[in-house]
Amino acid sequence: MGGPARYLAETFHCQVHSVELQGNLVTLSRELNRKTGLEKSVIVVEGDILETDWKEYFNGIVSFLTFLHISDKPRLWSRVHGCLKPGAAFCVEDYFCRRTPTSEEEDSIRNVVGVPVLQTKGEYLQSVEGAGLVPVQWQDLSETWAHWTKERYEQAGSGEKKAAGHLLEFYKVVADLFESGMLGGVRISGIRPES
Repeated sequence: MGGPARYLAETFHCQVHSVELQGNLVTLSRELNRKTGLEKSVIVVEGDILETDWKEYFNGIVSFLTFLHISDKPRLWSRVHGCLKPGAAFCVEDYFCRRTPTSEEEDSIRNVVGVPVLQTKGEYLQSVEGAGLVPVQWQDLSETWAHWTKERYEQAGSGEKKAAGHLLEFYKVVADLFESGMLGGVRISGIRPES
């Protein structure tokens, strides 16, 4: 609902543009921006990042666990390249495939988690570099996220405020996929070259 965008805008006194596919989340984000006095600093656009026609270039792009839902990775990274000013940076937190999934894991990652294409580290970097971007750092967060997702699942399944069935199932599947060693987490950063 735009929490990271509001944090960036308020902390760094910058303007943040975000794109959201779901109309109800756009409405909610705009309302939260208004309530926090950040409606002029955080601009929320309803649309698909692959289709949104930005009229300007950006100093940076960040994404937290969003790119994983987009199947056309080469096109996605080409859009990132096209939206960045030369010399500008990107930072993305995402999932990647650490080992070949079983058919059950593949079904879970697609149908429960909503990840249509899960790339290996090599495939991921090839998509980034193929778009003309330069990866600077690949930070493997898999162990940290494995611990965190397991803890999240355990907390959501206990106590008075137990999570709803479908959300609890989602938490369990993600925790299990990390624990199995198949699913990895990454923070990748890089730049669009000057020329």
